[in-house]
Amino acid sequence: MNVLLLSMPDSFEHMPPVAIRMPNGALTSLAGNVDPHHRVAVADLILAHRQVRETVTRLVRELDPEVVGLSIMTFQRRTYFPRTIARNRGGRRF
Repeated sequence: MNVLLLSMPDSFEHMPPVAIRMPNGALTSLAGNVDPHHRVAVADLILAHRQVRETVTRLVRELDPEVVGLSIMTFQRRTYFPRTIARNRGGRRF
C-alpha cells in the first residue's frame, strides 16, 4: 500500500519557517512504524510553504497514494487542501 503523510505548511506564530526547520517528528515516527511491505512517504510542507498546491499535486501524482494522512492543528485549518488531493487521484475515491 502506498501511504502519503503530510503536515500543514503553516508555522506556529512564535516559530517562523525561516527561523527553524525541524522535521515533523510525529509523522516520521508513524512512518517508521509501518510494516515494511508498505511504501510510506512523509512531506513536511513547511519546507514548501510558498508552493503547497504544486507540491501536493506533484506528490499525489508521483506516489499514487491509497492513503493520505494529514497532520493539522486548529490554526492550520485555512490551508487544509482535500480538493487538491482528490482532484489528482485520477477520479478514484479519496
